[in-house]
Amino acid sequence: MEALLLLWLALGASGSWVAAQKGRSPGEGFALGCLLGPIGVLVEAMLPVGLESSEFAPRKTQKDSHEEAARLRRNAELQAEYFRDVATLIQEEKKRLKKERMWSDELLRLERHNLRQAREEARARERERSQHQRASQREPRQHQAEGLSKSDRVLLGIVVGIIAVFVLLCIVLIFRLR
Repeated sequence: MEALLLLWLALGASGSWVAAQKGRSPGEGFALGCLLGPIGVLVEAMLPVGLESSEFAPRKTQKDSHEEAARLRRNAELQAEYFRDVATLIQEEKKRLKKERMWSDELLRLERHNLRQAREEARARERERSQHQRASQREPRQHQAEGLSKSDRVLLGIVVGIIAVFVLLCIVLIFRLR
């Protein structure tokens, strides 16, 4: 039992030492070594080097801090410039879309106008066609009358007159009989 406890602590210490050598947190290495045993030590050995998070990483000097601050300031300026450019592009795109929408609305209005005009023209053509059909239905009778010779027209007039007199006589008789 004591041997297992010593082995467990030895593997934790090994994981801690490997983590420190790789520039990682020794607590991380101890935890992996204790929990996973030799596999944990191997996992810690395969993890990438982490200089930033280790107490064994080289210390930054004041000069490095000033350079880092200058680099961060320049980065912030570049980001601010980028966002101003993006805002300008967004405004230009909004203007372009507004213009495009205005033209789309104008085209839609013209399409509607053209559609109304085409409907009116179609109705006018339909009225004209129906008038022409009515006229063409009347025309054959006129042509038939015009196609008769003068003597036939006179005879037709006499027949029509006789029929009219007959109809009048029938009407008079009907009223007298009442």
